[in-house]
Amino acid sequence: SCPYELNPSKFDHRNSMANCTLCMECAQACDAVRLEARRLGSSLYREIRTPKEWEVWVYILLVGVITFTMRFHHGLSRSGIGESMPWVITGKYLQNLFGLPKWVDVSGLLAMLLGVFTALLLSLGSFWLISRLYGVEYKKVFLVLGYAFAPLMIVGGLSHVLEFFFVEYYHNIVNGFSQAFALGLSVEPLAERGEKWLMAFRIFPFIAGFWSLHIMWKKLRFLGLGRAGMAHLIASALPIFYLLLSALQIWVMLNFPPVHHRH
Repeated sequence: SCPYELNPSKFDHRNSMANCTLCMECAQACDAVRLEARRLGSSLYREIRTPKEWEVWVYILLVGVITFTMRFHHGLSRSGIGESMPWVITGKYLQNLFGLPKWVDVSGLLAMLLGVFTALLLSLGSFWLISRLYGVEYKKVFLVLGYAFAPLMIVGGLSHVLEFFFVEYYHNIVNGFSQAFALGLSVEPLAERGEKWLMAFRIFPFIAGFWSLHIMWKKLRFLGLGRAGMAHLIASALPIFYLLLSALQIWVMLNFPPVHHRH
């Protein structure tokens, strides 16, 4: 009955509903199939029968390309001490050296490269150490523990998305539709940048980081490591750095606020 030729009876066994669109055709055709609500992220705590390398790579690279790059370039670079950041200093030097136009953001490119390098070094390096120290195949470590990074991007990214929904996105979207369809509507931003209550959204990176640590702790048992504290510490290098960087950005922005802001 599934129009996509999936087998819902194997979803639990595989711990995956990949490609399912929740059209519920199967539930209408079979009484044994039902839609149920489960604890958020419950599948991440169970063994994934058919893990995919590309999914883990996506988690790692998105943390580097988006999250770390934003912390470096949109956070630390635009603080009151942004001119002292090494990627800013190096970027300006290279920009002047090669006579590049201002629209070429060399500092931003260096921040992104640093973010990707950091994410790859911490994640792959920690997995390599786990495989060497505990005699577990590297690919298995990568596929089992890599899924613990999922909250870092998915949940951690809510901080930026929600804050800028109130500051930028809402009025731009509504006014854009109004102009496109001649609705005659005009709305203002729901909040102004710098309002104290927007700081509440900064909690999401910490929720993401500690959630990732908890998933990592639980997933170690699938490698036969039980509750090895040292293994957990090594494997958690990426989420630990993520938490420290998030805390550092908040501290810097509070103590060295930006003189101006661009986004």
